[in-house]
Amino acid sequence: MLQTSKAVADISVRNMQRAFMQYMGSSFQLMIPNYFMPNGYEADIFCMRKTRYVVEVEIKTSISDMRADFKKSHTIYPKTAEEAEKYWRQPDGSRTPYPEKLKHDCLQAGELLTNRFAFFVPWTLKDKAIEILPKYAGLYVFTERGTVHEHKAPPLLHKRKLDVSHDQGVLANLNWRYLRLWMKE
Repeated sequence: MLQTSKAVADISVRNMQRAFMQYMGSSFQLMIPNYFMPNGYEADIFCMRKTRYVVEVEIKTSISDMRADFKKSHTIYPKTAEEAEKYWRQPDGSRTPYPEKLKHDCLQAGELLTNRFAFFVPWTLKDKAIEILPKYAGLYVFTERGTVHEHKAPPLLHKRKLDVSHDQGVLANLNWRYLRLWMKE
C-alpha cells in the first residue's frame, strides 16, 4: 500500500498574506500588506478593486486576537476647519482630544473607507471564528494546503468609492516601501 504524506501549511501572518495575494490577486487591482489607512489603523491586507471599492482583510491567528479586534478604537477627525476649531490648543495649553469610536461600530455604520471587511483565519479556527463573526464581515479561511477558501463573502458596507485624492497617499506608501527595500541591497 502506497502512503502519501499530506503537507500542512505553516500558520503565520506572512504565509497567510502571501497565500491571499497569490489566490485572490486576480480579484483586485491593488493589494498592499500592512497598509496604514488614512484614519490611522493598519490593515493586514488593503485591497482595491477596479471599481475603487476597498476591501480590508484582517488576519487573525487566534480567537483572542480576533476578539481583541472588536475593541480597537478609531479616532474621528474633523472634516472641516470649523469642526476642527474646538480641538485647537487653547491659550492655557489645554486641548480637547478628538473623539474616538470603536472601529467595528464605524465599519458597521459604513463610516470608514472600507467598502467590504473580512477576517482571514487558519482552518484550525474556522468553527470558532464563525461563532463570533459579525453579520457585516466576511470570512476567508487559510486551508491546510496553504490555499484560500472564501467561506463568507464580505457584504457591502456602503457604496462610496475611494476618492482619487487618496491615490497620492497610496503611491507615497508604496514608494517608501520600495526605497527601503532598494536601500537594503
